[in-house]
Amino acid sequence: MPDNRRTLGDTGRIAVTGGPAWNYAEHVRRSEGRRLVHAQCEAELLGYLSLATRRVSRTPDSEQWRYRSASDEIDLLARVVREGDVALVVWISVRPYTRSPRKRRAPVELSDGEKQVAEWLRAGAAGAASQKLADLAAAIESGEHRRVTPSG
Repeated sequence: MPDNRRTLGDTGRIAVTGGPAWNYAEHVRRSEGRRLVHAQCEAELLGYLSLATRRVSRTPDSEQWRYRSASDEIDLLARVVREGDVALVVWISVRPYTRSPRKRRAPVELSDGEKQVAEWLRAGAAGAASQKLADLAAAIESGEHRRVTPSG
């Protein structure tokens, strides 16, 4: 039977052990300059973990849940073990959120036929369909027409 619960908070009660709370406190001290007591660390961690985490993996003895947010500037990965109906957070990795740069593609070598089609499209790019023809020519020249997209 599939598990349709979307966040860690949907799975029931959550508890945080001392190690993850301390790791979070260190992250906050380094990144924001704030010093937190243990109860504050637990409260902030529980807020992140209960509202917006998503499960990224599951093994027979543990689960991993992740919260990433550009607005909160945090990337949090938590390992959770189940103790009855309680999700016990036993380990976290916390770091500042950074958006990974998009990879640039290598230039595409056009065949003679593709070059000819692009030239014809550019030459015929007059009238009502001019923008569509120009876009198609640009797609051919950039190699975008070769991209295969999975059917959804």
